[in-house]
Amino acid sequence: MLRRARSASGLLQPRYRRLVVGVLMVSTFIAFEQMSVAAALPAVLRHLGDVGLYGWAFSAFMLGQVVGIMLAGPAVDRRGLAAPLLVAGCGFSIGLLVDGLAPSMPVLVCGRAVQGVGAGIITVTTNAALARTITDDQLRSRAFAATAVAWVVPSIVGPAVAGVVAQDLTWRAVFLGIVPAVATGLMVAVPALAAEDRLLKDRRDQVRHVGTNWLRSLRLAGAMVIGTVMTLGALGSTVPAAGAVIGAAGACVLGYSIRSLLPRSRELPRVRQRAAMMVGGLAAAAFFGTESFLPLCLNSIHHRSLTESGTVLTMAAVAWTAGSWLQVRVRQRLGSRLVCICGLSLIVSGVLLAFSLEFAGTPWWIGFIAWGLAPAGMGLITTTTMLVVVSAAEGGPLGEPVAALQVLVTLGTAICTGVGGASLFWSVHLGHGKAPGLAALNLLTAVLAALGLLAARSLPRPGRSPEIAVKAAPGPASA
Repeated sequence: MLRRARSASGLLQPRYRRLVVGVLMVSTFIAFEQMSVAAALPAVLRHLGDVGLYGWAFSAFMLGQVVGIMLAGPAVDRRGLAAPLLVAGCGFSIGLLVDGLAPSMPVLVCGRAVQGVGAGIITVTTNAALARTITDDQLRSRAFAATAVAWVVPSIVGPAVAGVVAQDLTWRAVFLGIVPAVATGLMVAVPALAAEDRLLKDRRDQVRHVGTNWLRSLRLAGAMVIGTVMTLGALGSTVPAAGAVIGAAGACVLGYSIRSLLPRSRELPRVRQRAAMMVGGLAAAAFFGTESFLPLCLNSIHHRSLTESGTVLTMAAVAWTAGSWLQVRVRQRLGSRLVCICGLSLIVSGVLLAFSLEFAGTPWWIGFIAWGLAPAGMGLITTTTMLVVVSAAEGGPLGEPVAALQVLVTLGTAICTGVGGASLFWSVHLGHGKAPGLAALNLLTAVLAALGLLAARSLPRPGRSPEIAVKAAPGPASA
């Protein structure tokens, strides 16, 4: 009890308080964007048309994030925190303006890609800020869990407000209205991260001496984007022979780039780091792949309004936050392995309940139960996998391993939403309506979450914390 009280009060220190508040502000406007856009996109589809690009509205954002994350890793290690955050915030705002003024779905998809680059840099910068500044494991765990609070208000307010605005006014206001929130968040966060840059200058100079490979980061980012575009483009191709060739080539490029991203060392910390990255990527693919199409399912199959469909997503932040705070209490006692297994099991349960919604006879309120279980699982997994990766990187470059985890999370989401878009396109194209395509996606995401259970076997057990592993096998993270 005394240790818990010390950990809680530790975040109230002036230095940590300033940092956490800045990170919360930035995370909040990212949360508002994601929760609001997911609820408003059915209205965008009705206005701009082109159902084949519906999935790309999500995938383009995620692929942009991949590029941003890969650039952010070396940038954070060599240039600090404040400058990348400021550039990313400006790029994110430009993407919002393009989306809000888009005359067609292809233009909107391009704007989403620009947003994604900014969001990717922001994600790595804020996570690296907490991991680099807060060295105590328990305090660091609480700080990461605290960032989940940033999703509560956006998830309660965002979907409902976005649904009302998109339905009664215009969907364009959903994008344009977030720009002032971005500016507000940057005004709070950039000075806080600039202060951390000054305090950590000596450590950054040491990491800079180790060196970071910008060319390798750009090459991997390009390979991932090209491989994903080729694979997803092949799935939507109406020429089977050409689609098969392009898809196979894209899958090979993707496999090579993912293999190059993962740590290859057989040292125990690197094995656990690799397992955490795989668990995080598979869990995110299953969760976000299902969530991206859940409002469309409720709106099209169950004929719920955009506001009602959006309120189902409200459950996500509350449950995610509960899961994040629960892992703070149980992770050291149960171990990262069991925590992630429980989280993946909750995701599988939630996704299967979402699958049942593809049948018109299923009560639509089942969506509230489904999106109470799956986000709780993500809350358990997200912070736990980040802590395993960060702990294994102690003493070496931190930006790149954090970026690698975020890339796999983002890439998994981009691929899964793209596959969902292709499944939806073929289902409508063949005259079967939207339900079969959405059902096929949910079955795929359930399988991905189940595969995560296999990867979780290499995570730390109770009494075998990542910190012990680091002491047994020190050294910088290798990729």
